Amino acid sequence: MSYLSFCQDNKIAKCYYDCSIKNLKSLQPIAEQFLKSPFPIKLYGEPGTGKTYFMLTLIRELLENQEISTLHDSFYQCNRS
Repeated sequence: MSYLSFCQDNKIAKCYYDCSIKNLKSLQPIAEQFLKSPFPIKLYGEPGTGKTYFMLTLIRELLENQEISTLHDSFYQCNRS
């Protein structure tokens, strides 16, 4: 599955279609570490601070690098509960 298909299937806002790990600034090292060896992540903060962007960037990287193939099913099940 492509990242674009994932976004369209899950009604992700178009502003997140072009998210990139290069734009994460201070969170880029954490994202790179997570992609090498996943660990639990808890994000919190005020609206507009980049939590959604960060997570969708990780999802994009995982999908584009074929690290996960069942993300869509997992995401769907999580949102349906």
